[in-house]
Amino acid sequence: MKKKIYSLSLILWFFSSELPAQTDSVFAHISPINISAERQDLLSSGLKQFSPDSSLQSYFRNASLGDLLAAQSGIFIKSYSPGGVSSPSFRGTGSGHTAVLWQGFNLQNPMHGGVDFSLIPVGMADKIRIQPGGASALFGSGAMGGIIYLSSVPHYGAGQKISVSAETGSFGQRGLSARFLSGADQSSTSVAFFRQDAENDFRYVKPGGISARFDHGAFSRTGITLSQSFRINPRQQLHLHLWYFDSPRQLPPTAQQNDQNLRSALIWERNAERTFFLIRSGYFSDKIGYADSVSGIFSQSRSAVLTTESEARVILSGSDIIQAGANFSYLRATADGYGKERFNESNAALFGSYKHIFPNSLNLVASIRQGFRNQIALPVVPAIGLEKTWNERLVWRMHAGRNYRLPTFNDLYWKPGGNPDLLPESGFSSETGLTYHMPVGQGRVTGDVTLFHSRIKDWILWLPGGSFWKPDNVQLVWSRGVEAGISSSAFRLGNWTIEGKINYQWVKSTRQNKLSAWDDGVNRQLIYIPEHNVQAFSIFSFKGVWFSYNHTYSGKRYITSDHSSGLPSYHLGRMGTGKSWTWRHYMMSCSLNVGNIWNTAYQVVAGYPMPLRNYTLRLDLFFDKPSEIKQ
Repeated sequence: MKKKIYSLSLILWFFSSELPAQTDSVFAHISPINISAERQDLLSSGLKQFSPDSSLQSYFRNASLGDLLAAQSGIFIKSYSPGGVSSPSFRGTGSGHTAVLWQGFNLQNPMHGGVDFSLIPVGMADKIRIQPGGASALFGSGAMGGIIYLSSVPHYGAGQKISVSAETGSFGQRGLSARFLSGADQSSTSVAFFRQDAENDFRYVKPGGISARFDHGAFSRTGITLSQSFRINPRQQLHLHLWYFDSPRQLPPTAQQNDQNLRSALIWERNAERTFFLIRSGYFSDKIGYADSVSGIFSQSRSAVLTTESEARVILSGSDIIQAGANFSYLRATADGYGKERFNESNAALFGSYKHIFPNSLNLVASIRQGFRNQIALPVVPAIGLEKTWNERLVWRMHAGRNYRLPTFNDLYWKPGGNPDLLPESGFSSETGLTYHMPVGQGRVTGDVTLFHSRIKDWILWLPGGSFWKPDNVQLVWSRGVEAGISSSAFRLGNWTIEGKINYQWVKSTRQNKLSAWDDGVNRQLIYIPEHNVQAFSIFSFKGVWFSYNHTYSGKRYITSDHSSGLPSYHLGRMGTGKSWTWRHYMMSCSLNVGNIWNTAYQVVAGYPMPLRNYTLRLDLFFDKPSEIKQ
């Protein structure tokens, strides 16, 4: 299998290097196509995608990715209190069905299959893109419910920029982040640092109106990233990315956990007139230490992933683009729960896409992936997407495809209970939607509505079996729903600048099969998935002074499959105000944020209370020295 992949990589290299560039009339027609764009930009026709704009990303700069998504994205985030594990539910799927791509690499942990969003600071990424819906044909295992893209971009010719942000707040919260950026003509350097601590001893209200204080919930987060890019020549670039993160935290009532992540990536790309070629390699190491002296549990788990991927894109004519690629990953893990054994597996894939641009602004993309697990072929995964634009205002899109997720190491090898005979989860998803852009003054208002549907069979579920629990392929889950939203770009009314957005999501996610003769969970909403979810955000600014308000609503979540018990719905409000000053190359901003302004008593997860009204004071300093290089 390895030899086949290496041979394909050499063929792709030769094809992309030797294909002669042409400058005929056909090429003049296709020159606007950016084949060096990321795969999700060029080949995701038919899929809904959106990004938080710069003002929203700056607003949540010192928060976690989970905080940003819970407030802004229309995605339900399952949070085990501040500082605790934070995981997403895209369109009624589980946390292991969301792929998080950093510089193009999937960060899902091979042991438990998830990504803890509380350990990803928003300020550590230049670009964040959110894509609900399955896309396994493009990105492989785990991309069943949605995808989050995190990336750093080179800043050639940008000069020098320095930013520092410090904050303090309720419950002993302290934070500091800093970033240095230097962009010359042939190189770009970015170094970022992040630190956050909190005693997290907030007051909350128990059921029945009893006031209490959250105990044993302190946490600390420290992270550093480095991105270095070089222009080797006008056609070639080399990128190096490093990311280290360390987070010790207390887990109620008596446990301690320490998460350490090391992520690294080396990327080489070559972009000619009609061809694009890329090779990237990444190494990812996760370490989790858990200790509870009361229960006598002390465990260590380690995982490592080594991935290499190559892909080539070629413009065949004025309306046709073809892509082909190969991926190989080696995964290794050890844990006290696995006994003394060390387990590993190798995964590989061949993938390709074809894009055709019709003359009437209709795009078609067909993709296919053939995966291999330990040299055994997996089912072929196809997908197709269509996107049509009318008058640069109305866009219709449609996407359909198969998806899959491989069992995790915990599912396969945990002792006792692991099941090495598990099948991959597999399913089919489809969606269709409309987006309309309406100019308003100097800005525009955008409305969007999407209908979606997915069925996942062989969903892995841990069930009691005698004296211990074990996983099995037992669930058939049907998820369907509607997403709707309206947003406005920043536009002016006199001296005022106004921006806002509101998202609504209705999700019905139900299990279709009985697990036993006494099972009352068939055709009922899955646990911890609300049917209704709403987020709204608005920001007003006037001569350097700004005011913002963020409102979220989450519907009732059931915590038992028969719906005999659940958590009530809740409304949350977050308000902020601040003032900025500029002088030559310097800018300073001071802001005050009030979380849970309505003092709502609520829990996202049963047994894990969330804080009442709280405050954060923040100071930001910026220095920007433009480059003297003439671009």
